[in-house]
Amino acid sequence: MRRHVLVNWLQWVLGLLVVGYSSPEHFFAEREEWSMSKTFKWKVSTELVWSPSVMQEVRQLPAEVQTQLSQQGRLSSSIRKTEAYMIIHRSDSVDLFEYQIINSTYQKAQNFYFLCGKNFVVLIQNFEIRYSEGEPTIQKQAIILPTIDKAIYSGFPTYFSGIGSEINSYHPAFHALANPLKVQAPIGWMGYDQIRWKIENNKLLLYLEKDKVGTMQLSAKHDYAPLELVIHLAKHMYTWKTKRWRQIDGHWVPSLVEYQYFGSNFIQKTNFELVSVEPSAPVDVAQFLPHGVPISDFRLKATVTDSPPRSAEDIVNYRYTGRFLTVEELKRLAYQQGNLVPPETPRRRYSLWLFAPAILFFLAAA
Repeated sequence: MRRHVLVNWLQWVLGLLVVGYSSPEHFFAEREEWSMSKTFKWKVSTELVWSPSVMQEVRQLPAEVQTQLSQQGRLSSSIRKTEAYMIIHRSDSVDLFEYQIINSTYQKAQNFYFLCGKNFVVLIQNFEIRYSEGEPTIQKQAIILPTIDKAIYSGFPTYFSGIGSEINSYHPAFHALANPLKVQAPIGWMGYDQIRWKIENNKLLLYLEKDKVGTMQLSAKHDYAPLELVIHLAKHMYTWKTKRWRQIDGHWVPSLVEYQYFGSNFIQKTNFELVSVEPSAPVDVAQFLPHGVPISDFRLKATVTDSPPRSAEDIVNYRYTGRFLTVEELKRLAYQQGNLVPPETPRRRYSLWLFAPAILFFLAAA
C-alpha cells in the first residue's frame, strides 16, 4: 500500500515537472533570456493604400494645399511604399531600436533611433534648419517618455516617433522574441497600463480594460512561439502572422512575418523578412546622442498621450551631458526652472521663455 502511494506521488511530481518545463510560460522565459543578448535585423516592406473617400477629400482641397501636400509627399498618391531595415539590439540594460528608411515614395531616406531603458524610452531625431542662404544644417533632438516596464514592452508612439502609422506594425513579441505576457502596448502607444493577457489552451487572450480585444495563437510544435495575433478595436483590425520559421541555437525564430491593418481611412500591409541574428555589441549611446543635444523630458507628467502636448507643464528641458537624469534630479531641475512647485504653493513660478525649447521641438517634428 505504501509502495503504491509512493509510486503515485512520484508520478504526480514528475507530471508537474514535465508540465512546468513544457508550458508556454517556460518557453516564453527561455526564449527571451536567449534573445536578451542578440541583435535582430529585419528587412521591412510596407504598402499603404488610402481609401477612395480620403482621396476624394484631397481632390476637393484648394489647389495650393494640394500642391503643398504633393511637394511634401503626403497624400499625393493613393499608394505609399517604403523599404527599410529594422534593427533591434537587445541587452540587459538598454535596448536600441533602429529604423533605417532606404527608399520611400513619401519620405526621404533617414534613420530613427529609440533607446529603450528600464522605465523610459528616448526618441532621437534629426531635423533640418534651413537659412535663407547655404545648405541646411542638421540638428539632433531627443524626447524622453515614461514607461511602466522596459520600453520594448510598451511599444512606440506614432506621433512622437515621427515615423507615422508604420510604427504600429512593430510587435516586439514577434520581432525581438519578447515575452508576450509582458507586452503592454501591442499597438503603438495604446492603453498600456490597462492591458491584461490570459492563457487559454494554446492561445493568449488580450484584454483592454475588461473587454477582450485580441487573440494570439501559439505554435506548440515551435515551442509555443507566437503564430498569429488578431486585434479588433472598434472599426480597426490588426493582424500579425508568422509565415516562415528558422531554428537558431535550438530556438524557433520567426523568419517571415506578415502584418495587415484594415481601417476606414486606409489599409496597410507590411512584410518582415529576417536578415540575421547576431550577438549584441555594447550600445554606445554617444554615437547616437552626443553631448549638448537638447532634450525634452516628459517623465514628470502624470499622463503622456501620443498627441501634441497642450502645454509645457511638467516638461523639463535640458541638454544631454552623457547620462540621463534620475526622476529626483528632474524634480530639482524643474523646480529651479520654475516649472514645478510644491503642492502647497499657490502660484507657479515660470517664464514663457522656458517653453521655447519644447515648442521648437514640436514645430520641427511637425
